[in-house]
Amino acid sequence: MSLALGAAVSLVLVGCGGDDGRPDGVDAPTPSSIGTYDDPYDFESFGGELDGALSDADLEFFLDNVSFQEVSCAQESPPPPASCAGKPAGAGVAAILVGVWEGEDFYLDAVGYEEFMLGFLTEYDRQQSDAYGGPEPTLYAYGIIRPEFASAPGAEEAIEAIVTRISGGSAPEREALLLASTFDGERWAITQVVVGPAAFLDSYGPKPPAGSEVDTIFEFWALWQE
Repeated sequence: MSLALGAAVSLVLVGCGGDDGRPDGVDAPTPSSIGTYDDPYDFESFGGELDGALSDADLEFFLDNVSFQEVSCAQESPPPPASCAGKPAGAGVAAILVGVWEGEDFYLDAVGYEEFMLGFLTEYDRQQSDAYGGPEPTLYAYGIIRPEFASAPGAEEAIEAIVTRISGGSAPEREALLLASTFDGERWAITQVVVGPAAFLDSYGPKPPAGSEVDTIFEFWALWQE
């Protein structure tokens, strides 16, 4: 994994409002469901396959179930994939957006996405555990972000698969990764990735931006297989 990708995956970012979104003095998760979801397009089956792929470190699942968009190499923000370097004016590259909560978003092409996901699946601290569970990547929860905060490509349905692990390296940390999964009328696919704070693992989530009139960015949130 490149240094840039490693830095992006290892970030544990603060939520909007200047902290990690947890109430003062709360160290352990206290999750409870928000709203309800009827699952009209059978996300449960896709989520079960995704959860199994995380457990098995099945990189092929994440390569087979991703949808890239054509990104112009001429755009400046978010920056296009590194593979745009040297391409002529007007060229584009198939890529996926990696959103960084309160950070700088960036695009990854197919090779970069493969490296990113491989690192997330395999580079974790096998000796650690915490109130959220073990260190290995797992599907912890799923939710729907309120429309005013959502940025995934439009689709008939969009669900955030909220996965987590404890990172490896000299300073292990609990991380959250949101895999924006959308249903296009035929199948579910990962269309965006968001690197976010551990607060995503609590039902109240990161605090909404200042000035928002809501208490949570989610209109639905539930533990997976609770």
